Amino acid sequence: CASKKRLRVFIGTTYMDTGLRSYALAYDGLSRLTAATYGEGSSLAQRPGRYSEALTYDPHGNPKSITRWGITEKLEGNVTKYGVIDYLTLDYSGNQVVAIKDTVPRLIFNGAADFLSVKRNVPL
Repeated sequence: CASKKRLRVFIGTTYMDTGLRSYALAYDGLSRLTAATYGEGSSLAQRPGRYSEALTYDPHGNPKSITRWGITEKLEGNVTKYGVIDYLTLDYSGNQVVAIKDTVPRLIFNGAADFLSVKRNVPL
């Protein structure tokens, strides 16, 4: 049996709109995405972190927590506030997700992009 070679490709940064909006991506030693850090401009220094994401994993490689940043409030005059919109924790039965909990209070405005917590019964 001949061994198969695997090609590993890591994307360090993605660019949208000719580089005006970008994400710097980080991976752990097992090639799992651990962070997508948002920024604008060629060095990502403008408006940092507005739409970022961070992930942790359990020993089986399942996502354990996901933190997402985004718009937390829309004010008058087209002013927006940014911050953590989701802090999700995932519960498993084996490798099957049985619950996803969000400890950030629900955002209440038109167009809010936060996660709504759900829980389903574990099948017998």
